[in-house]
Amino acid sequence: MYFNDNDRTLYRSLHSGLIYRTVKIGESDLHLGVPKKASAAVFARAESALRELRGPLEAYAGGHPEFVKALSPIPENDAMPYIVITMCKSAQKAGVGPMAAVAGAVNDILAKELLKLTDELILENGGDIFIKTRVERNILVYAGKSPLSGKLGIRLPPGTWGVCTSSGTVGHALSFGKADAALIITKPADVGDDVLDVLSITANAVPSVSPNTRTGLHSCGITAQSDAMATALGNRIKAYEDIEPALKWALSVDGVCGALAVMGGAFGAIGEIELINYNSQNL
Repeated sequence: MYFNDNDRTLYRSLHSGLIYRTVKIGESDLHLGVPKKASAAVFARAESALRELRGPLEAYAGGHPEFVKALSPIPENDAMPYIVITMCKSAQKAGVGPMAAVAGAVNDILAKELLKLTDELILENGGDIFIKTRVERNILVYAGKSPLSGKLGIRLPPGTWGVCTSSGTVGHALSFGKADAALIITKPADVGDDVLDVLSITANAVPSVSPNTRTGLHSCGITAQSDAMATALGNRIKAYEDIEPALKWALSVDGVCGALAVMGGAFGAIGEIELINYNSQNL
């Protein structure tokens, strides 16, 4: 989801519990939260790491306009930069174009680098969030002009999570639906598929993994998948009666553990998701 500056300022003013700093390069506008003891090292590395991962993506996108414009999945290949492979694999699962996963893919790969310096991290990128936390975290659901906006939240237990939201009424990101908020929660698989163990910030290679085997190890980043799936969920909701079947479809996709949709004064939720009634005491 992409917000205007007023929306972004509003919801970022609610971030709490960690030390936060904004890092902006090109279209990437990230809000990083880390424990105070690690903040200096993480913030010092964050900008250079973001430049390193954006470089291969920008070069590939500049030479492949069809990749940027695609509204349906594009097959990945070993000539692609690793961030592009992440986007393509996430888009394939969701049935959308790879750019629907760009913010989540940036989060996943940047998180891999920054988690060398901290054991707790929140990366928010246009409302798309990577979270590794040792304590419970509450997340406010922003749903534009819906009467439920700012009143509904979700609670996440300690762990590693991807939480992304799409909207057909908020921001300028493309959506073919009319949901005020379509939210997806993902988490690493229990065995053998934790993307944080295999992602690399380098352009093409994963250390100690050959080009022929890396694709088998790489599923897709948890936040990249959440990002693409949020777009797909939002695309399916054009009327109130679409909410239930769209949520059931989302939960059927491998890797999705919870989903929430808001349209006007109606909402639905499914899977591993704890809803909370948001008020000032929850912040």
